[in-house]
Amino acid sequence: MSQSAFWFGRASLGLAAVALLGLGLAMFGSAETTGQQFLRAQEAELDKALNFLRKRWRGHQVLQAQMIGMLLAVGLTMATGALLWLSLVPMLLWLPSALLRYYVAKRIASIEEQIELWLVATANAVRATPSIGEAISYAIGVLPNPISEELDHVVKEYNLGTPLDEALIAFSERVGSRTLAGAVMSLNVARKMGGNLPEMLEQSAASLRELARLEGVVRMKTAEGKAQAAVIGAIPLPMVALIHMIEPGFFSPLADSFSGNLVLGGAATAWLLAILLSRQILAVDV
Repeated sequence: MSQSAFWFGRASLGLAAVALLGLGLAMFGSAETTGQQFLRAQEAELDKALNFLRKRWRGHQVLQAQMIGMLLAVGLTMATGALLWLSLVPMLLWLPSALLRYYVAKRIASIEEQIELWLVATANAVRATPSIGEAISYAIGVLPNPISEELDHVVKEYNLGTPLDEALIAFSERVGSRTLAGAVMSLNVARKMGGNLPEMLEQSAASLRELARLEGVVRMKTAEGKAQAAVIGAIPLPMVALIHMIEPGFFSPLADSFSGNLVLGGAATAWLLAILLSRQILAVDV
């Protein structure tokens, strides 16, 4: 590489950095800019997920770590001239939120699996005490995490003066599960209607057990179709790479002509549409 080409590359990277800095000031320079509003919304979403997962980290700390990582990636790109470091920026933007969504979904699934145990334990405790609040408090001792942690929060709110109905509704909204919302609604309705509360709770638990069985049947029936769709959707990429390795000029007519570009665009569009349609078809809800 000649000296002029080296300095031209460094100057180009410097100009790109100045342009990025100007763009950052335009988007994040004041509290009313779009960037600042986006950051506040992201921080609130991160705080909600971290609180639900019982983590000590806060949303602004995650955002600061992301910013530091992206600045380091940009700095390494400017220092070395390797654009590979720049590819870390989208990963740093996407990875923390994706991991939090995964762990939140995993915790919600664990809570849903334990709802039946909660209802049965509460029904047994109601036979010993007439207070549903005390029954829920007694049930916590025999329930596993994470539902025991969430119910402990409900009991603390109830002891501080929050009506039990409101505490249970806040519990279902905090978890965001339709199954839990149905269980809470059945519990509140059973309390207001009177009658044999333990029997009503056991019937609700039996209904949830049957619903879980049906969901298991649906997952089993659709698992084969999802596997086939995943394999068929992934096949084109390794197939194209293998053909290109065997015959490097095989796809040249598609890349070097306008009609070939149209064919590539149409094929890619059809491929993406087929993947999206297969996902919608196989997204069976019970």
